Amino acid sequence: MNIIAGIVGLFVLTAGFLFAYAWFRLHASLHVHTNEHEDLLRTYPLKHTDVHLTTRDGFSIAAWYIPVPKPKAVVILLHGFTDVNGGKALMLPHAAYLHAHGYTTLLIDFRANGDSDGTHCTLGVTEWQDAEAAFDYAAKQPENTNVRIGFFGISMGAATAIITAGKTGKGDFVIASVPYAGYHAMFAYQSAKEHLPLGSLSHFFHWPPG
Repeated sequence: MNIIAGIVGLFVLTAGFLFAYAWFRLHASLHVHTNEHEDLLRTYPLKHTDVHLTTRDGFSIAAWYIPVPKPKAVVILLHGFTDVNGGKALMLPHAAYLHAHGYTTLLIDFRANGDSDGTHCTLGVTEWQDAEAAFDYAAKQPENTNVRIGFFGISMGAATAIITAGKTGKGDFVIASVPYAGYHAMFAYQSAKEHLPLGSLSHFFHWPPG
């Protein structure tokens, strides 16, 4: 009996250690705050206005507003998860062709990216409030009266666009490029990225919290 108890205890300790290590690795990978966009700004020198938005939960979100006369629509550009080239700069290539074809754009740094507040990425669980603040800002600009306003996001930005429209009802359109299927899928992806064989455990955890 003592041998069995010892084996069980060793298994529990080993499992606990592996879980703690995996949590640390995944937590660290989502603890980001980057701001390295100079190269992209030189490549796409679009004239923009720096704006700061305030979310409903009190975060200051940095954004670039790039208007055009009589816009066909306003497109809010939402970047994906990144640990390089802070946030909104990654969407400059899309802003460039949209600007050339008569669309106003608003590019934001999600919380914990670029010049925005925050230290943790939550893969859309809280970032939808950043996208909502962007929509509210665009809607208040006089030049956007009676102009359609919507979201264009990639990966995490795509998922956030869908979440924002679903939670708030805001957005005349949503363009979602390669959104992830769900939080379990993202857990599995992040585990594989960190070389942790934990993807099969994702269904044992409730995410998002709440």
